Amino acid sequence: MPKIDFLASSVASIEKAFSIAEKDLFSPLYSANSFNDSSLCSLIDQGLSDARASVQKRSETSKKRLERYLSEVARTKALYGNNPENTVGADEVGRGPLAGPVVVCALILPASPLILGLNDSKKLSAHRREELSQRIQQHAIALALEQNTNTQIDEKGITRALKDTFDGAIARVSREVGEENVSRVLLDGRPLHIHAKEEAIVKGDAKVASIAAASIVAKVARDAYMDQVASDFPAYGFEKNKGYGSEEHMEAIKQAGLSPLHRRSFCTKIL
Repeated sequence: MPKIDFLASSVASIEKAFSIAEKDLFSPLYSANSFNDSSLCSLIDQGLSDARASVQKRSETSKKRLERYLSEVARTKALYGNNPENTVGADEVGRGPLAGPVVVCALILPASPLILGLNDSKKLSAHRREELSQRIQQHAIALALEQNTNTQIDEKGITRALKDTFDGAIARVSREVGEENVSRVLLDGRPLHIHAKEEAIVKGDAKVASIAAASIVAKVARDAYMDQVASDFPAYGFEKNKGYGSEEHMEAIKQAGLSPLHRRSFCTKIL
């Protein structure tokens, strides 16, 4: 970015310079090899020394944005620091709903670029999850989604269904990269005892990059499915509750009975 002479520049020109510098820096992806905030820092320093109040205010705003961005970079680096090379991360969505499948994502992330924003999927907005899911799928070394349907959950029980779904997703990723190349298999929460290299991490979706990424992709995939089938069963509001037991959902079950998507074993106390 070319240097700007603040004394000879209008407020509009300075605003444009800040906007360009911020756009170049605050991208969804961060690569440790190319990160450079020197241009923006220079603009901030010059702006804070400018006699114009509007320029000072703009500089303060940019400084706060940069501080938040650097904080997020540090947080993301910590997530990747807990994510050794060739680690399979896996997480589920849909353990507790009254309707719909349980979905598991397993994946391997590369060491670079770091994907900013990774976190427990429940802490992210729907728009942010969808944006991140696209980025994750674009950059993942290997990725697999597996599900067990509501019927399979009723037949097996949720514990067996979860194990089978995790096992299927992890096996597909392992085959893609070669089992011998998998260093660790990291799960969120409690151990499932399904893999020799398995390690369960409490709140892993907020601590480990690959688990966080898996939770996001699984959540987006399951939510999209529940949105898709909502029009087939409009009485239950699946587009809003995603199959979970909201008050309105349980009342709808009492009024309309169970749909083909409901887990009958989860609904015995409602009917």
